[in-house]
Amino acid sequence: KGNGAPVHTKMAGPLSTAAILALWGEIPGTTIKKEVQVNFDDKQLEKILRSLMPPNYEHLTIDIKIKKEIDEIILRYIDKFQSKSAFLTLIDASNFEILSLNTILSREHENNDDYRPHLLRPYEFGSVLKPIHYAIALDSGEIKKDHAFKNVSEPILIDGQGLITTGEGRFKIQDWLPPGLPIETLQQVFNRGSNIVAARSALTVGKDKITHGLKGFGFFSPLKIFYDSSSVYPKNIKDLNIMTMSYGHGIGLTQLHIAKAYGALLNGGKIMDLRIFQSDNIKCADSKN
Repeated sequence: KGNGAPVHTKMAGPLSTAAILALWGEIPGTTIKKEVQVNFDDKQLEKILRSLMPPNYEHLTIDIKIKKEIDEIILRYIDKFQSKSAFLTLIDASNFEILSLNTILSREHENNDDYRPHLLRPYEFGSVLKPIHYAIALDSGEIKKDHAFKNVSEPILIDGQGLITTGEGRFKIQDWLPPGLPIETLQQVFNRGSNIVAARSALTVGKDKITHGLKGFGFFSPLKIFYDSSSVYPKNIKDLNIMTMSYGHGIGLTQLHIAKAYGALLNGGKIMDLRIFQSDNIKCADSKN
């Protein structure tokens, strides 16, 4: 409904921009006065909504049915883990259409926007970046699938200049793993989520190839889909930076950067600009290049 009140519908297909904004209650100058139940079937509702839209309105890729179901799932897990908020982005990895964008506050904080996770706010995603790191490492040729890693549980000591040292270290890269582990394969260290091996493998691959791979995934560029979606990273990248980036620290990315990168992991290495308008042209590139 155009006044910003929520519309409940079973319609699975994408609606127009204005309809989506109305569902989200984000049309400027509107207030949500009451909940409205719409008793039309899908085809009737679609016909009514489309008749209200001028012909130049864009149609979104967002799927309202999926978004509503995900909202309900997220709320259950917010309650389970006593979280203040949560967000989720769902894309189609075959064409990079955004199917759902969800930011949910807990019931306790639902009226406090200070707790709302911002769609375009960069975060340190931690171990979420490890699959992307190992994809870059494998593509570089410096790491093989049967690669044997040594000293997998020996902490890495870093001095005050950001260099590896065997003496007293100012910083330490370590894992929650028992000491004295034997040589392990890539599959084993990946399953364990080892920060130590991720950092060591970054040095094996080298700064140039790691930064080239991160650039290929689009981590050093704003997303074209939104005007303010910049990542945060060191301008002068050093060995210490690629070590911490390998396990998702020292680089701030938006959730859309992550969704875009994982899309490339899932579809065989092809990366495209994310799409939220159905009319957007798809530009595909090989993420390795």
